[in-house]
Amino acid sequence: MEQRQMVESMFENLHNEVGQNVELLTWWNGRLLKSNGILSEVNDYEKICVGGVYYPFIDYAKAIFYVRSDKGMLYL
Repeated sequence: MEQRQMVESMFENLHNEVGQNVELLTWWNGRLLKSNGILSEVNDYEKICVGGVYYPFIDYAKAIFYVRSDKGMLYL
């Protein structure tokens, strides 16, 4: 699978899990933070909202490392 297809598949997986509980690991100002909550919004290539908090896919000193649900890894 080429890289573009992998990325599109990850975003599709995220969209399919809106309304479900997810776990995410993020880099936040040089520290790894694990969070859990309901995935309520997905803005491709920009950010997601989990538990009422917006997490950018990548930004200055912030990035999502992974997002997973009961169905497995959604984004890595």
